[in-house]
Amino acid sequence: LLDDILRWDDDRLEGVHDYIQWLFPLETPSRFNAAAPLLTPDRKLIGIWYETDRPFVYYTDEDTRALIKAVNKALPDTFNYISDYSQDRKTFVIRAASDVEAQTFYLLSPDSNRLARIRTAYPELDPKALGRMQSITYKARDGVEIPGYLTAPVGIRAEKLPLIVMPHGG
Repeated sequence: LLDDILRWDDDRLEGVHDYIQWLFPLETPSRFNAAAPLLTPDRKLIGIWYETDRPFVYYTDEDTRALIKAVNKALPDTFNYISDYSQDRKTFVIRAASDVEAQTFYLLSPDSNRLARIRTAYPELDPKALGRMQSITYKARDGVEIPGYLTAPVGIRAEKLPLIVMPHGG
């Protein structure tokens, strides 16, 4: 099964997310939503992207874990992950984002400990003007806990506000 999945093209990997459960079946339902494997160009697994109340990447390679740990120390307020890298792994493109900061791309050169900003998507957005996203859960009529996010305008209490529902993921 693993050999078959490793032969899938990128479109199929992006479109079929159940293979994580096929490879790692659980006896009880998980709150994790494994989204996609991170593969090298030669199809070696270097990490798995998953989500709980926010996105995470588990890097399977110790050197890569150490690299992203250093990035997280330099950029502590964003979710940071490796977006691309050179074949010799001497240059990395890091994507950083948060609930109030649009995606910013950085060029990382681990040999020189240099992290240089390339560009930010939507530079006109002021992070101080954006509401923080709060992870919440609520019970459905059948008692099932449903995860969600609540974002209120800056400076406004999250009470008796109009509601915008943005369903996604299925």
